[in-house]
Amino acid sequence: MKKNLYSFLAEFAIRYKKQILITTLLLSLLPLSLLPSLELRTDYAELIRQEAPYQKKFNQYLKSFGASEALFVIIRSPYAREIAQTANDLLLQLKDKNNRPLVRRVLFKINKKFMYKYGILFANQKEFQESIENATFLAYLQTATNLAEFLSSITLAMDEASRHLNLNSSPSDLIFIEQLLQGIQNALVKKKVDLPPILKRHQKSVFKEIDPDGYFVLPNHQLMILMQVFPETTSDDYQKLKIFLNGVKKCFQQAAQNYPNTKIFYTGSPQLTVDEMEDSSRDIQRLTLFSILGVGLIFTLFFGRFIWPILSILVLGIAILWTFGLAVILFGYLNIVSVVFAAVLIGLGIDFGIHIIERYSESICSSAEITPHKAAKEAVVKTGIAITTSALTTSAAFFISAFSGFKGSFQLGILGGLGILICLAFMVTLLPGILVWIDQKRPLPKVHPECKTSRIIHLVLRLLKYPKTVIALTMLAVFLSSFSVFSTQFDTNLLNLQRKNSQAKLLEETLIEDYGISARFAILLKSYPSLTQKEHNLKAKEALEQIRTLVEKLKSLPSVNPSKVEAITNLLPPEKVQEKRLQILLHSPKLQRFRQLYPTLQSQPPKPISPQPPSRKNLIQALEKLQEKIEDLQEKTFGKEENWTVFFEKIIQKIDNLLQLLSKTNYEKKHLLQYQHLILHNFRENAKILPALYKPQKLTLKDIPPELKTYFISPNGLCAIYVYPKENIRIQKNLENFIQELRSVDPHITGPSVQTYEVLKEMKEGYQKAGLIAVCVVFLILLLEFRNLWIASLAISPLIFGSLLMLGCMYLLNVHFNPANLMALPLLFGVGIDNSIHILHRFYREKEYNLPTILHFTGKAILITSLTTIVGFGSFLLASHQGLKSLGIIMSIGILCCLFTSLVLLPCMLKLLSKQGKTHDDP
Repeated sequence: MKKNLYSFLAEFAIRYKKQILITTLLLSLLPLSLLPSLELRTDYAELIRQEAPYQKKFNQYLKSFGASEALFVIIRSPYAREIAQTANDLLLQLKDKNNRPLVRRVLFKINKKFMYKYGILFANQKEFQESIENATFLAYLQTATNLAEFLSSITLAMDEASRHLNLNSSPSDLIFIEQLLQGIQNALVKKKVDLPPILKRHQKSVFKEIDPDGYFVLPNHQLMILMQVFPETTSDDYQKLKIFLNGVKKCFQQAAQNYPNTKIFYTGSPQLTVDEMEDSSRDIQRLTLFSILGVGLIFTLFFGRFIWPILSILVLGIAILWTFGLAVILFGYLNIVSVVFAAVLIGLGIDFGIHIIERYSESICSSAEITPHKAAKEAVVKTGIAITTSALTTSAAFFISAFSGFKGSFQLGILGGLGILICLAFMVTLLPGILVWIDQKRPLPKVHPECKTSRIIHLVLRLLKYPKTVIALTMLAVFLSSFSVFSTQFDTNLLNLQRKNSQAKLLEETLIEDYGISARFAILLKSYPSLTQKEHNLKAKEALEQIRTLVEKLKSLPSVNPSKVEAITNLLPPEKVQEKRLQILLHSPKLQRFRQLYPTLQSQPPKPISPQPPSRKNLIQALEKLQEKIEDLQEKTFGKEENWTVFFEKIIQKIDNLLQLLSKTNYEKKHLLQYQHLILHNFRENAKILPALYKPQKLTLKDIPPELKTYFISPNGLCAIYVYPKENIRIQKNLENFIQELRSVDPHITGPSVQTYEVLKEMKEGYQKAGLIAVCVVFLILLLEFRNLWIASLAISPLIFGSLLMLGCMYLLNVHFNPANLMALPLLFGVGIDNSIHILHRFYREKEYNLPTILHFTGKAILITSLTTIVGFGSFLLASHQGLKSLGIIMSIGILCCLFTSLVLLPCMLKLLSKQGKTHDDP
């Protein structure tokens, strides 16, 4: 019945070959016309179920706050602050060709006025006490215009302090004087200018990773400014992010063009997304030619002629074109997973054509008198059932993967399944007629090179002489490989997919490992409309307290970095803390003298810092007066506190050294002037905190700068808490712990890290589930086809054994599954099952029990289909994109393993069974 059907199809296809070809070409104009409307969506959101609770929450965030992931820009330059400020101005004006803004927000500094006015409220207890104790001292020093006046102000301040000298305190409270004198000496002798160490310590802002000017800096790298540039687009679409990146980089190039010794680095999700798309596209374009040449070479070597394979490739091209047309009709677009369906069809669809051509070749080899018409008809009749069964099993695997639960595989599953069936239809109806049409126009050679046996097949035939040994060794390898099932790893670190020398990848790894700065975070959203009201009401207070409670809970989680839980409350100390500090500032006895002194000093604004160093005479006089004051203090402490006495002696000695240096006719003025500017500028900047000490004010929500406030509170009252991990969540275990612990506080946590966790989880579980279901469905199809449980088991065994061998090889080579190479599984499934179907179909259905004959022709076809797929995907081994490279590795390993089990192991099993009389029963 089935043979009659394929006989009719073959006869029809050959007899009406010209009409079928012309009709097919004309009808192909329709999908060809649809191609321009096929959209490629590179947004990763296409892989996410939009109805998922975490995604609904994230969409709510995007609508209220805009893009969550920023482009990290690091400026390394002596002029980093100037470049950052200029770049910020340019970025906020950046627009696309349609005059739409490209940048939504830039975070790179905190308003200095805000810092000076309210910074004292954020200071830790030690810094708070130091600010109070140093207030009078700072008030005296801020008016100095040169080093001589500065030293005189120190003497005056010490005279004031000597009345209340606490001998129980440590001399380290006055260590600044010693370091200041040492700095003057270094400028004079060593020509070295640097801030005293104690000032460097105090230079750190009360806000972490922020310098005294309010700029975000890398810890311990004051010359490296960190900027976060948020795009206006909220998607991960490559084209939109590319436009954004190009515009941003032009702004920074323009901002830095007049500043030498400047380097600017970029990382973060926008840069990594663009890099990955460009690297993978570049690799695919570069390696496609290599693949085509390799496949062409294999065809020529095995068939001895190039025209037959070319014909099958042309038919395959038409089938793929029609599948593209279906993609337009069914979806209208492709996502970043389904875009590879054409490559999948090339790897699997060509197999049908190769098997038909090989049977066509076999018929020609079997008889010198056979016509192309008869040879083509025999090829379809003899291979039709086998390739149909192969197509059904492979398409079933794709359709099952479409409904695995992972949205990203839905399109690929549907298009892959339909595409396989379309390839089958065209190979059966179009290829035979074209073969006949071409070969009728030229006489067939008397000696057919395609009739020669491949050397590889010769090797297989030799192995066939030792079936027990081959089976035993293979089963041993399978047994050992089976243990690797439990150690198979799924690499969730998306950075490992990037190019190894990618600057953005290396920079993000450095930020995580060296500075504890992660671009990966989670977001907790709460709605508090009261926080958007102008008046600070009771509900707003309650809302802030609830946020503080949440923040403390989050900080207590083991996987959370307690210093990186960011909320609006980070910028708003609790009211009780504020009230307590305000009372201290208003009534502290230590600030009594400062309060008396400050109004007078305030009425006389300080003069500009002198552009000239102090005269030798004035500097010597200032040092001598300071020495007198120190000697006076030394007398007071003599015999009472030894540590104070020793400390004052050191100061006196340093002053003596300076006086000796200044007594020389010439001394270094250039570096002394630089040191003068450095010290005085630093103290004047620090003195800007004095108004907050004299007249402290309570900080309320409305006082927070808008650029910071809008990062935490949206206009509709949605509040965001950003939670950063303690460990590197690129590692799966760390990511799982992070998300699970956060969900113990709030099950509706969202954000980029949650998306990554859920997508990878769905992908892994989806493919596992689809694989198990596919094996069951395929086994059922095989059972229906062969109507024999034993043969169906034989048919699926090469796939199972080959898969286990592949896992063993992956373990030995330390190769892991990842999001990029998981797409190899449906391909391997198709290859593994197709090979055995063709051998068993010929052995049982056609009752061809001569294994050497089967291997000579069908085995050769299997060898060609496998090698072409290996060459096609093996070219990815040369890719710079590590995801594509891993795909090439797994495809090569997997196909070789399945080729061995179907071409070597299965024939050995059949030979052994035939000796036992178990093969000649009709299925």
